[in-house]
Amino acid sequence: MRKIGVSGAGEASGRVIELGSEVMLTVLRSDHCGVDDADGLAAQADAIRDRASGLAAECGSAYTLARASLAAPNEIPADRRDAHLGRALADAAEAPLRIGSLALDLVVLASGIVDELAPRFRPDAIGAATLAAAAAASCERLVEVNLGVSSDDARLKAARRSSDLCARSVAALQAAT
Repeated sequence: MRKIGVSGAGEASGRVIELGSEVMLTVLRSDHCGVDDADGLAAQADAIRDRASGLAAECGSAYTLARASLAAPNEIPADRRDAHLGRALADAAEAPLRIGSLALDLVVLASGIVDELAPRFRPDAIGAATLAAAAAASCERLVEVNLGVSSDDARLKAARRSSDLCARSVAALQAAT
């Protein structure tokens, strides 16, 4: 079995979006998938995959830097420590916030075509959306923990909105099949 290395849940969530996009690409590039403009929609899935790959790497780097800063706070000059740690945690929350938004893009793509798909491809599209919803939920929690903010923080609200919309869309897809 091939081992996949990730630094944490944020990077893993980005990789999950990559995999969900790959599933959608496979579906949309299949003969007789039943979707009008399958090539254009495949290009959207490909763009989501590429963005997810970049965000996963960015998330991994930010998390690694934040973890290193938190592990050795005394190595940071005292007069800059709070600002440095705050920035490191904010940076570690930014990529998961964007991954959660990207997850919603994938859910919207899958939801928008599932009814057009040939029946044999529908479970794969729903599966891709389900993966994306799980990634969005993971990212919501990471944003909350990394920022350590109140529930009225705009970034946390955005992460929750993406996660909630993903979950509701997937629930509707699953109920309809």
